[in-house]
Amino acid sequence: MIMNEEEKKKWGLGSRAFYPRLSIVDPSIQSTLPRNQTVNGACDTLAHVFEAYFGGTPSTRMQDELSEGIMRTTMDSVRILLDDPSDYDARAELAWAATLALNGLNGLGRAGDWASHGIEHSLSAFTDIAHGEGLAIVFPAWMKYVYREDPEKFARFGEKVFGIEKSSAEDMALNAIEALKEFLRSIGAPVTLRERGYPGDTEDCILETLTILKYIHANNDKSSIWPFCIHAEWLIFVKKRDGTFLLPAKHAEKAYFF
Repeated sequence: MIMNEEEKKKWGLGSRAFYPRLSIVDPSIQSTLPRNQTVNGACDTLAHVFEAYFGGTPSTRMQDELSEGIMRTTMDSVRILLDDPSDYDARAELAWAATLALNGLNGLGRAGDWASHGIEHSLSAFTDIAHGEGLAIVFPAWMKYVYREDPEKFARFGEKVFGIEKSSAEDMALNAIEALKEFLRSIGAPVTLRERGYPGDTEDCILETLTILKYIHANNDKSSIWPFCIHAEWLIFVKKRDGTFLLPAKHAEKAYFF
């Protein structure tokens, strides 16, 4: 990441040149991490998996199984670590899950989405919200907006990761999103800006969020739909090609993977 704190700008930077020839991950060093950073790391790991898993690429059964295994392992490991931060095996499992989530293997054959990361990067550029907790706020809102595009995938997510009983795809999808929110709350992660202590004036939040989105899309010539979670509600901001925004699209009937 590259960030200009004075101008409130934050961008991702990636290249094959940044990949190490050898990486040594020692779980014992991580045992002294503060509780909130362990939680943030788990949230970021899940988010990395979600970006590929819900990216809209069809017929990726093997990759889906891998993703679901990473999700379950991440969730199980962070629960253990919150009770016993020194548990070496749980640290090792979480470290390996985090590695698999973003070392390229999980995303093979899938386009990926990455809208939620883009939203969160600008959110943490404007606030003191950490990346992991920002993703915990953004992702459930994003899911609630896009699930209608592929309810079967979200239903599978609910069944494979949370053990949700079979019913209609839409009911399973919505139950899966709620189950994710419950899990995040259970480990101490916020799922709304209000829970994170964000200013309570909705109008000010909306105006600031619009400013954030303009930064994100400064060089983007595509129409984009961005969900954002404010208070206990979720809102959608639609940015058109001419740079203007349409407000709001709450409970929109059409959703998009992008």
